[in-house]
Amino acid sequence: MILTAVSPQPGSPQGMLIAPPVYDPLTLKPLAVLHKLALAYAAEKQPTATSTELIAQETLVTLSLLEPQRASLAMLSERLSIHRFQLHEALLRLIEQRLVQLKGQDFRLTPKGLTQAIAHQTMVHAVIRKVSQFDQDMTDEIHRVSLRLIRSKQLAHSIKPSQLCVACTWFQPFAYTGNSAPHHCALTAERFAGPPLIQITKRTVATTNTKPRRPSA
Repeated sequence: MILTAVSPQPGSPQGMLIAPPVYDPLTLKPLAVLHKLALAYAAEKQPTATSTELIAQETLVTLSLLEPQRASLAMLSERLSIHRFQLHEALLRLIEQRLVQLKGQDFRLTPKGLTQAIAHQTMVHAVIRKVSQFDQDMTDEIHRVSLRLIRSKQLAHSIKPSQLCVACTWFQPFAYTGNSAPHHCALTAERFAGPPLIQITKRTVATTNTKPRRPSA
């Protein structure tokens, strides 16, 4: 099953991609930061969850926050700052689990999906639900606090790029030389590193190059 945002354009036989919906940039970026914070907390609670599983969970909750409005792939991608390919995979999983249904090019929760989404809602999502009602000063403060929390997790190396960042549109992997902090996060405008990786040393290589013993007769 392929979900697509391609639609014929009048006067064009090939058709063109539908332009993503226009959002208020003053609200969109705080929303993206809050969703990233919610994902970071979810990853801490579910350390073995895959990137697709975490995205599926956050997408499910996002659809519940948008009810009764339907959401397109483009709208969800813009709101969550997640690349459409990975979001597409997460939505397929939700459809297979009968938690989400596709109506044309829009997605809505099934009754089962709504029940599960509500169970996954956190205090961060309670803020997301109300963020459009806050004045600009409050929105700016929420934005700053959320960024500081995300940055603290980056500095603590608790954010795994392979789990949380690979699908993020703000992630720039290996943007810097060296191993101390090779990645760049355009959301926090800072460089960071994930958990320490296993280092291949000469001693490790040497032990793997030993000749195998001849089996005894």
